[in-house]
Amino acid sequence: MTFKVMKKKVSVIVPVYNAEKYLAECIESILCQDYPSVEVVLVNDGSSDGSLSVCRRYECERVVVVDKPNGGVSSARNVGLLSATGSLLAFVDSDDRLTPDSISLLADALDRSGADLACGSLSLDYGGRLVPHPLRLGAGEYEPEELLGRFIDDGTMSGFMLGSVCASLYKKEIVDRFGIRFSERIRLNEDGLFNLEYVLRAKKVAVIPDFIYNYRQYGGSSSKKTGDLYRLNLEIKRHICSLACDGVRYDFGGQLQAREVVIALWEIINLPVGTGIAEGRRFIAKCIARAEVREGLKHLDFSRMPRYKQLYAVLIRWRMSLALCLLIKYVQPLVMSRLKR
Repeated sequence: MTFKVMKKKVSVIVPVYNAEKYLAECIESILCQDYPSVEVVLVNDGSSDGSLSVCRRYECERVVVVDKPNGGVSSARNVGLLSATGSLLAFVDSDDRLTPDSISLLADALDRSGADLACGSLSLDYGGRLVPHPLRLGAGEYEPEELLGRFIDDGTMSGFMLGSVCASLYKKEIVDRFGIRFSERIRLNEDGLFNLEYVLRAKKVAVIPDFIYNYRQYGGSSSKKTGDLYRLNLEIKRHICSLACDGVRYDFGGQLQAREVVIALWEIINLPVGTGIAEGRRFIAKCIARAEVREGLKHLDFSRMPRYKQLYAVLIRWRMSLALCLLIKYVQPLVMSRLKR
């Protein structure tokens, strides 16, 4: 006699805000998973379009709908965590899609490895054209100590090692036992901070080679508020330093210093389109002259950077603000327009 192995229930949390155009496609991609036990938790975060009506159309035993006042994506995800009943957790943004085998691939990786976190890669979706965007971590199994010494910044101007909670599978028991939540006060790198706290509590991380998540890209400029990046980074540093962990052991100090260069680069890349050359040059010169940025340059690893980041780093190091301004205003838009074709 053969017995069918019971699969652990997976709760997929979807924060919803004014996503009426793509929401049904997102929900269908979750409901059509080849994994047998999936719960969808749709958290409508005060949408002003027809998103809530779309959510209600799908409401059933497998689909939980929570309606709340607008509080931001972190607030919506935290409400979703309280509503989830599965022993495993996944997160999907309301305009993105999972591949049909996303959850089964991640769940199998957890089972095989005995890990507490499983991660896959995503594809950037430019109007239906998918561009692979692999994780910096190669496929395999990792002890937390292997990751935490480079988790916040690995010296390649790339930001958090695991900067997204999408394309990952978590254990609810760990999230609940340690009270891990998304920071509703910090609206930058919320995903990376959540992952940092989780990896600090995990015993093993499994990375699979598969591209399991389609991340929709838009033609508009970045949603980050350029003027807020420096202030938000100060809040992130305070938050990391407040964590109950051995920050010295993992050299969080050095990583945070390297991160200062990344913040300066983000500020430069988000230079408003209409900014003139003289004004842009002055703004960039101010960003790259900060003492924190000059110190952070000492922690970069040029040998592991792709060529284009090496170029940015060299221009920042030598304070070539005019060249950076011209690069951002004229060269980068041309490259991005070709990528989106």
